[in-house]
Amino acid sequence: MQPDQAIERNKDALWLVEPSSGHVFTYMPFEKEFLVLNGLDGILWQALSSPCNIAQLEEKLKASAMQFFVVADFKERIAAMIQKGLIYAKPIIGENGIVSVVPQKYKDRYLTLLRELRSAEDFSSAFDLKEFHRKNIHTSLGHFEDIEITVSHLYRQPHAALGYLSFGERLFEKLNSLKTITSDNIVVEVGGGLGYVASSFLGYFNRNYGPGLKYIFCDLTLKFVESQKSLNKEHNIFYCQGNAEELPFKDSSIDLLIDNENIADFTAVKLNKKLVFDFLDGRLDSNSVCDRLVRRSLEWIRFGNIDVSDALPEFIFNLGAIEFVNEVKRVLVPGGLAYICEYGIMNGYPSAVNLVGHVEYNIQFTHLIRIIEAMGMKVQVYSLIDFLGFNTEIKVIDSASLEFIANLLKTKNTELPYLAYTKSELEDKFPDLLKNPQNLQFNSIKQHSVYHDLNVFYVLVVTK
Repeated sequence: MQPDQAIERNKDALWLVEPSSGHVFTYMPFEKEFLVLNGLDGILWQALSSPCNIAQLEEKLKASAMQFFVVADFKERIAAMIQKGLIYAKPIIGENGIVSVVPQKYKDRYLTLLRELRSAEDFSSAFDLKEFHRKNIHTSLGHFEDIEITVSHLYRQPHAALGYLSFGERLFEKLNSLKTITSDNIVVEVGGGLGYVASSFLGYFNRNYGPGLKYIFCDLTLKFVESQKSLNKEHNIFYCQGNAEELPFKDSSIDLLIDNENIADFTAVKLNKKLVFDFLDGRLDSNSVCDRLVRRSLEWIRFGNIDVSDALPEFIFNLGAIEFVNEVKRVLVPGGLAYICEYGIMNGYPSAVNLVGHVEYNIQFTHLIRIIEAMGMKVQVYSLIDFLGFNTEIKVIDSASLEFIANLLKTKNTELPYLAYTKSELEDKFPDLLKNPQNLQFNSIKQHSVYHDLNVFYVLVVTK
């Protein structure tokens, strides 16, 4: 770096200086790394309270009685801290001082296309998400905090944003207002996670209407089934290991089907745009397509009259989600209801979401809706925010701040469950915790809710 170039702390980092030891606890949001800085590293961090160059920093260290460190020592530490991303050198603006700015709408469209392109390029048909959930999840402990964090998991306890109800309780209220749920109904939850939604859903029903509602979990992951059983011992619960794309239930046997934040895990297929048009225009017979999943995708695109003219030459198609709604039609009783919630898009094409150990693909809801309607079912579309009636003015902790506090508490042998904490909740739980950390963020739900932008979560209410 140039001698007169300014260096400063990474503005996105969170940190806490422990008065007794002088240690600096810091968290890097993008690297998701929790670090403890001590000795010269801790002193350098505190000295960089404002941008300065090497000479100015040396003067600060002398003022801190650190002059016994030679310049070479802290230059080496500075270089290491820059490499870690803890601090950075301020960029030098060109001689004319002009910075090229791309209008945001064009930048957003470019990034969307880039995600779609890379998702198709990196797609591997050899990876089987069903097998991942069936065989590769060996513990439920921490899965929805370390692997894939869901909205319902973060709001599994009563919350101010939901009128002091939990996610499951509020879901019951809303579904019951659309179709009265009675004790002689059969409810199936597909992919029930650890069982928290069901526990609060059934608890609400039992308190207000008495016990007796038959509730069935259908999940590929046996470790989740174990958690579901443990959490719902007092309820009238049944369990099965099953694939949502081929539901193990009889025709017209289910009154209410719940699939919450699950269909992005279903089978995705990479399609060739030319192949699709050759098929739609009659130049290609589907029987000549060797890949069964591609063949099924072509048939569904024709069935739903789905327009893919704006697709890239290769694109991702949510085949599994469509096979699932086909199963929904089969198993629902006439007049039965299905609640389907997931993150996704109304325009464009699915792109990859890389999680630990596996890849999901967001849902193209416009395609899904067209298929449902072509099947002859009715569908109502909501944003999750509107459907559950979130108070979007409530502020909840930012994901990086939550991880920073959780890691900080681990140094004190205290575990912090991952929840959508408000500032007052954390202050009540840990009265002294929020006094000293720097850069903690609490965002209104309409901006961002912990790990999620709730504005891109949609709810489909499907009626047979």
